[in-house]
Amino acid sequence: MMEEEELIQKYIRGELTEDELRQAEIRIKEDKNFAEKIAFEIQLYKTFNDDLWNTVNNTQSEEVLKYKKELKSAEILKLQAEIKKAQQRFYTRKKLKQFIWPAAAILILVISIRLFYKPKVTFQELYTSNLNTGLLPSLVNRNEEANRKLTNAELSFKAKNYKEALTIFKNEIAKPENKNYGILYIYLGIAQLETNNIKQARQTFNTLIMSDMIDAEKGYWYKALLHLKTEEQDSSKLVLTKIYKEKLYNYKQAKTVLKYLEN
Repeated sequence: MMEEEELIQKYIRGELTEDELRQAEIRIKEDKNFAEKIAFEIQLYKTFNDDLWNTVNNTQSEEVLKYKKELKSAEILKLQAEIKKAQQRFYTRKKLKQFIWPAAAILILVISIRLFYKPKVTFQELYTSNLNTGLLPSLVNRNEEANRKLTNAELSFKAKNYKEALTIFKNEIAKPENKNYGILYIYLGIAQLETNNIKQARQTFNTLIMSDMIDAEKGYWYKALLHLKTEEQDSSKLVLTKIYKEKLYNYKQAKTVLKYLEN
């Protein structure tokens, strides 16, 4: 039996015997895959196009004219139309596949980037973005004299004049009436961090954590930020994990920071 490729080549060159041609035509009608293969691989419909005959040398030869006449017969024209339709179906699917696969690849790439790629964030960026000093409650809720001093300290703090604020915070926190004023420890500790008094800030937050003040658990959050500022990744992760597991102050935010540190 003739190989399929050989059959196709002989078919388009008009080299098949009458019996072989008849068998090939029957197969084209009955075997859609075979018809589509012919349509796609050798673009058979172009063989029936008049433009092709204009490029053939000696188009007036008896053999060419006879073959051309045969190709114009009603049965052959019908076959031509069927093959052309098969080709169009094939090309439609092929173009769809050509579109779908690159589009799918791009979609997968975009999703992968969003899921697995996170821009590298520095410790300092994590520290700064999570400090949120604007969310600190105001200190001005004491007696008139304390209000005046703490108002000045708070104004200096918000203006990022941490050295001036730090001096006032130290004086105020040394007073017996402010001994259990938890939020003042947070202001003091942050001012110490922002002026790079890391050792003193560590002591301030430890004092808050070990106390029985209402704001005691907040000390863990600011201790974690201290570790970020000093790039102590393992220590920061330990504190943040404790915050998240025990649902302490800012535990949701702690989980977000942990994700960055664990990647």
